[in-house]
Amino acid sequence: FAAWMSERNSKILAKKQGLSKAAADAAKATAEAEAKVSAERAEAIAKKKAEAAEEAAKAAAEAAAATEEAAAEEAPAENTEA
Repeated sequence: FAAWMSERNSKILAKKQGLSKAAADAAKATAEAEAKVSAERAEAIAKKKAEAAEEAAKAAAEAAAATEEAAAEEAPAENTEA
């Protein structure tokens, strides 16, 4: 009986350890998947911010060019009126 009981306890212990390892592996896999998704999101956000900054820079450059053109057009007009 003692041998059977010892064998039974060792099987139960092995099963518990296997379940614990499976749970730990599942948690690790979930964490890795979440980290991957988070990195992809961060990359997408950074890309959008870079595009927005580039568009803002273009708009600022166009506005500056338009201001310079308007100033250049006004200067000759003032000279002809005087």
